[in-house]
Amino acid sequence: MMQKIQKFGGAMFTPVLLFAFAGIMIGIGTLFTTEVIMGSLAAPTSMWYKCWNVVLQGGWTVFNQLPLLFVVGLPIGMAKKQNARCCMEALVLYLTFHYFLSTILSQWGGVFGVDFSAEVGAKGQKKILNAKVLIIGAGCLGAPAAMYLAAAGVGTIGIADADEVDLSNLQRQIIHGTDDLGKAKVQSAKETMNRINPDVTVNTYRTFVTSENIMDLIADYDFIIDGTDNFPAKFLINDACVMAKKPFSHAGIIRFQGQLMTYVPGEGPCYRCVFQDPPPKDAVPTCKQAGVIGAMGGVIGSLQAMEAVKYILGVGDLLTGYLLTYDALKMEFRKIKLPKEVKNCKVCGEHPTITKLIDYEIAQCDGI
Repeated sequence: MMQKIQKFGGAMFTPVLLFAFAGIMIGIGTLFTTEVIMGSLAAPTSMWYKCWNVVLQGGWTVFNQLPLLFVVGLPIGMAKKQNARCCMEALVLYLTFHYFLSTILSQWGGVFGVDFSAEVGAKGQKKILNAKVLIIGAGCLGAPAAMYLAAAGVGTIGIADADEVDLSNLQRQIIHGTDDLGKAKVQSAKETMNRINPDVTVNTYRTFVTSENIMDLIADYDFIIDGTDNFPAKFLINDACVMAKKPFSHAGIIRFQGQLMTYVPGEGPCYRCVFQDPPPKDAVPTCKQAGVIGAMGGVIGSLQAMEAVKYILGVGDLLTGYLLTYDALKMEFRKIKLPKEVKNCKVCGEHPTITKLIDYEIAQCDGI
């Protein structure tokens, strides 16, 4: 077989195949070694992890381009039947190794956070099942986030909200229906989520989130989603998550505009790094005064759920260090790069001045 390949490809073709084969074996060996012996070095934030991520992705890309050799070589090989047969045998050999390697990497590529397959796979679904996500606010943003996370199979979802379902909520808070009027929002949300996925554990907290209870609320969760409708609550959630070293997704919507960002401890700026302090009272119209289109909550809330899923799986690029804005009238998304760190931030800077949680005065928004 190798003699035939040498006849067909001369001095170049055989080394290419041998190099590809050696690369495959080294890659597989590295994956298994890392999983079994060096798992602690594969933390997503380590330089070792990032370097191997690039190497493996690059190697996999090059390996996938090898069929081009056959596309070019087959017409040349047709000049002699023996060479054509040799080319076809080499192609079969390549496809066999490709199938084998694809199967291996789809199961083990997650060691490096590299998505070699188009699916989450059994290993990823297990991560989702074991995850715990807390959603603060069961309104316009929290509703779609909760429903999609339940559908995705997140094992434990907490939802905190003190309000009851009102008729005016229904045009945008899709987790509630007319049969839920007067019911506690957390109870209505739980019933809807369990109808979508009865295997999800839904913890309800019918309470206002304050400086006295927020640390206890977020303590047992892996990721927090801010679905609240006012600045005081958003700053409270930010400060608590920074102090407790909890990742969270911030979002806000008004009229036809929305924004979101993700905070991961030690990897980028927090909400207060960008906005510093709540605006003065009456300086910004409340959502009750300005209004909000219900579909805006669907767009932004769904993106928050997506950020949570990516964090759980350890794949893709989170909105860490970026503010994503959405203008529905122009149908434009804009990704704004934020400073990597703000040394004078009051809560996460080098010398924080906020060491205790603050309950700012709330301007009521009538429940986004």
